[in-house]
Amino acid sequence: MEQALIQRLPGYEHVAEIANLKRMVRTMQSGQRACAVSMFKRPERARTLLFSKPYLAVLPGRLVIRARDRDRFAPWSDDQGRVRLQALLDQAPMTLGFAQGRAYGGGIDAVIGAHATPRNSLPSYSNEVFQDLLVMLDNRRIDYTVAFSFELTHAQKQMSLSQRFITLPIAESPPYTLNYVACVKSPWGEAVMAKINPILMTLRATPTLYGPYKGTLDEQAASTYDALVQSIFAPASPAGTNTEQPATSGE
Repeated sequence: MEQALIQRLPGYEHVAEIANLKRMVRTMQSGQRACAVSMFKRPERARTLLFSKPYLAVLPGRLVIRARDRDRFAPWSDDQGRVRLQALLDQAPMTLGFAQGRAYGGGIDAVIGAHATPRNSLPSYSNEVFQDLLVMLDNRRIDYTVAFSFELTHAQKQMSLSQRFITLPIAESPPYTLNYVACVKSPWGEAVMAKINPILMTLRATPTLYGPYKGTLDEQAASTYDALVQSIFAPASPAGTNTEQPATSGE
């Protein structure tokens, strides 16, 4: 996504920086001329940041656990194999590790916000948030965390871990969460966003934009992802003209 925008915005000097979520938000809220190419839209963020049109359907966050612990989660799973996160936090003698301030999308954020306590959870403030949580899971400091499937795929290729991990669907997750570009709320940000939105509208239903993300998905998810994208973003589809629905927008 970043390269697609850089190539199509030649009138700007582009400086790419890697930062955690809190730093990205703080940088833009301070008035600096900056944009984040990937962010979920939440009401508190929309009050202080500019958001683009949605451009990517991100498949929902999943529970990441040690493979050997699969049976421990059965009492808090429904008949479709989805783990009830609220029940897990309220009832299970286990510890959730999560990224403080991160939006996981849909009902997951609301459940963590309302039910995570020092008794049942451990927040992480690391710059490499998921990698840090995965190390904690590997070392048995936590019992589970939440992540997107592509994050686990990438991390396991990059890290040396002693255990095998699997993911489980979360009952409170929506079918997908929409992703956005966010920019500083200023005249500069408004001018940049006016150029970004037409680019996104042109590319979002094409493999040029969503192909790299699709390539990170497991085989089953990837096999249906093209159809999902077209149902949301294709210009001729009803859903393509009404993509910012509360049930799937990550708000």
